[in-house]
Parts: sequence; C-alpha cells; structure tokens
Amino acid sequence: MTLPQPSGEFEWAQASWGPALRCRAIRAPHVFTTRALALRQKEDAWPQLAGELGVDAEHMFRPKQVHGDAVIVVPAAGPSGSSRTGPVDACADIIMTCDADTAVAVQIADCVPLLFFDPLTGAVAAAHAGWRGTAAGVARTATRAMGDTFGSRAENLVVAIGPSIGPCCYQVGEEVLGAFGADGRRWFYHLAGGWMLNLWSANRDQLIEAGLQSDNVHVSELCTVMHPDLFDSYRRDGAGSGRLAAAITARRAVSA
Repeated sequence: MTLPQPSGEFEWAQASWGPALRCRAIRAPHVFTTRALALRQKEDAWPQLAGELGVDAEHMFRPKQVHGDAVIVVPAAGPSGSSRTGPVDACADIIMTCDADTAVAVQIADCVPLLFFDPLTGAVAAAHAGWRGTAAGVARTATRAMGDTFGSRAENLVVAIGPSIGPCCYQVGEEVLGAFGADGRRWFYHLAGGWMLNLWSANRDQLIEAGLQSDNVHVSELCTVMHPDLFDSYRRDGAGSGRLAAAITARRAVSA
C-alpha cells in the first residue's frame, strides 16, 4: 500500500498492527490508528493499542462519546496502586489526564480527533469533534479545561488534528449551517447545490482563538473518505463502518 503524504509535522510509523500516524511536535507517546487495527472486530485491539503506548490495558480510558463538549478527567492512581473509577461508560467527548501511567483515547469514523499535549506539565487530552461538537466549541472547551485542571497555559499547548472527513467530501444541510451561527459561516462554502463544511479549519481556528500559537496547531489534512484502504469512514461505508482511534499517554512533567 502506498501511504498518502500527511502535512507538516505528521509522519507515518510502523505499529504492531501496521501503519500508524504520529505528529513529531507532540513529545509524548501517541498514535492515530488506521483500519489495520480493527477496533470493532477484534477483542484484543484496545489492549494492543494500550501496549503500543506502553501502558497496561486497564489504564487505557475512553469515554462514551455523545457529540457534546463534556469533559472527563482521569486522576492518578492512589497509594499502592489503588484502583480508579474507569470513565469508559461516562458520557463525554473530551478526556484528559496528567498520569504518566495512563492513556486516554477517543474513537472516530469521520469526526475530528484532537490530541492535546502540554510540554511543561506533561498533561494530555483527547477530544472528539464532529459537526455538533465543533459547533459547541469542543476545541475551546478542551483548551480551557486543560488550564482549569492542570494549570496549562494555552500558548504552551501543542495540538495534533488527525485524519477525519475533509472539506472535499463533507456536504451538509442547512440545519448544520444554522447550528454554527453567523460567525461559523466562514467554515462553509457552497458547491454543486450544497454546503461543504471544513472541520479542519473550524477546529484550528477555534484553538488559535482560544490562545494557542498557530505554529503549535498541526493538521494532518488526510481525509478519511478519500482513503478507503487506510481509514474507516461512516460517510462512505455507513453504519457498519469500523472505527479509528486517537490515543495519547501523559508524559512526566518537566521543569519550565
């Protein structure tokens, strides 16, 4: 398989299941998976992903995604490795941690996956932003929550925006246009009698408006619909489509 060229700081790596995407600017263990890791078909897929990131399977946390902007914080383990309450069944679209023994993840099949990294505190987050989440400002909410929870400063955060449906393929209706309001119209263009939505630009702009440095926001510019051999896509394949994951492990804090 010939792998498409991602933009900027993104590069292909060889994971235990096959090709995986990483962003050089994020200096913490992380990965955007491909359909070679069959998350909906293989019982051992999530443990395999945890192993790729160097954490135990029971320390891989992902929320029940509901296309909103709620936040889950995974705390560090207590004394003597006492157990934590796993948030897998909790409803949220943003999950974060500062525990170096923990990985957090979201799953997607066209929606935008965002991985956040604070190089000073080591804190990380994974966020899921479809059109509803983007309209609700998931990127802004995650940035604010990183600050409120871990003391992260927006100008220090690094964010990688992984593969998702691109502006080339995302035709939407008037109800989606209306959900974004007047300010959000800048992320739409009209083509062949329909509205096309650019989720990449919308999330990038929201991050910068939330205080991130533009050089710290990285977009892979890989469309899930356009690469059927590599990515699962709900828009292309329907309800039976597989799922991709974006996962990241916290890194131990370094001094400023």
